[in-house]
Amino acid sequence: MKKLLGIGILSLLMSVSAANVAPVGAVVGSATIMTTPDVGSFSNSLTSVSCITPLWCAAVGDFNTGSALQTAAMVWDGRTWTRMSTPNPGVGDNSLQSVSCVSVNWCAAVGYASDGSVSRNLAMHWDGSSWSVVPTPNIGSMGNGSGSVSCVSETSCIAVGGHVSAGRPQTLTMSWDGSDWRIVPSPNASVQSNVLYSVSCSSLSFCMAVGVHFIGSTLQALVLVWDGSSWTIDSGLDDDSMYRSLSSVSCISASMCVGVGTHSPGAMQTMVALWNGSSWSIESDPIIGANTLSAVTCILPGVCTFVGPQNNATPGIEADQRTPVVTWDGQYWNAVPSPNAGSTSNMLNAVSCASVTSCVAVGEYLAGTVEKTLALSLSSPDPSEPPIGGPGVPVAPAFAG
Repeated sequence: MKKLLGIGILSLLMSVSAANVAPVGAVVGSATIMTTPDVGSFSNSLTSVSCITPLWCAAVGDFNTGSALQTAAMVWDGRTWTRMSTPNPGVGDNSLQSVSCVSVNWCAAVGYASDGSVSRNLAMHWDGSSWSVVPTPNIGSMGNGSGSVSCVSETSCIAVGGHVSAGRPQTLTMSWDGSDWRIVPSPNASVQSNVLYSVSCSSLSFCMAVGVHFIGSTLQALVLVWDGSSWTIDSGLDDDSMYRSLSSVSCISASMCVGVGTHSPGAMQTMVALWNGSSWSIESDPIIGANTLSAVTCILPGVCTFVGPQNNATPGIEADQRTPVVTWDGQYWNAVPSPNAGSTSNMLNAVSCASVTSCVAVGEYLAGTVEKTLALSLSSPDPSEPPIGGPGVPVAPAFAG
C-alpha cells in the first residue's frame, strides 16, 4: 500500500536528493462504499478530496499502468464518480497529492512531476469542465514536491511541501494570487530534514502548515503559521523526549485548529493536537488500536471528522489495515462503523465535509495484487451509536474549545 501522503513526499524528495459555535452533534454516523472508476492495471490511489456540496466533490490522486505514475482526477455529481482527463507533464512519475475547491467551477490541485530522476512542483486548475497545468516555480535544481493546497478564493491559495537542498529535505511554500504561483520564503526548524505535509487556511491572513523536522535523531512535529505576509515557526509541540509527527491540520479560524498525527508516549499512538490561538494541547488517543489517523477536517468548532489506516495486526505479523472513521461532536469521540473493500489492506488518505451530515473520505485498497481507489460516503449519524467514552462520559472536553 502507498505510504501516508506526507511520508511519501519525504521519501520522494530523498530518493531524488471562526466564532465559537455550540456543539451540534456528531458529523457522521454511517459509512458506505462508493463505486469509483479505475484505469491503472498496477495501482490506483486517491490522495485528496474537496467537497463543495453533498452533490459535488473533486478527488485527485494517481494511477499506474506499468511504466510510471500518472495523474488522476474524479468528480462526484451526487450519483456517480466520473474520471476526468488530466495532463502529465513529466516523462517519469506524475501525481496529484492534494485538491482544494472554492466552487464547482474552480479548484486547485498540486503534486509533483518527474523527469525520470528529479521531481518538480506540479499545479493544475479546474475551470468547471477541464484540468490544465499551471506553471509553478521550484527551488534549486534538486527535488521539489507539493503535498497540500488550501484555497480561500480563486485568487488566494497556499501550497506546501518540500525541496531538497544540500541533500536534505527543506520546507517549501507557494502562493497563488489569481495569475501566478510564487515561492514564499519559509523557515526550517532544524539544520536537518524539514518537510510540510498539510496546510489549512481560514482567511487571507491566517494559515497553518504542519509536518515534521528532526531534533537530533528524534522526529518532531513542525508547525508554521502564516499571517498574510510571512511564515513563523511555532515550537509549542516540540518535545525531544518522544517522537511526534503531524500529517494533517484543519483550521476553522485563527483561534481554532486541529492537527492529527502520531506520537510515542510509550507505544506509538495517534496524536490529536488542539490550537486555541496561542498554545497547543494534546488529547488522548481517541481510538484504541489505531496506529495512525492520517487526516482531519473540521466544518465547525467541535465538529470534526478523522480518518486513516488502522493497523489490526498482531505484533510480528504483517499489518491488516482497516478504515477507521472517528468523529468529535463537541463532547464525545465516536467511532463510525466503516466498511472495507479489501480483505487485508485498506487506507483512507483524506476526508472532506460539505455539511455537518455529509462527508466523503478517499484512499485505496488492495484487490489481489492491484491497488484500487476507495471512496466512502459518510452520512448522518445513527442516534443509537454510543460514543467511545460511553454514554455520559465525555472524552477530552478541552477539544470543544
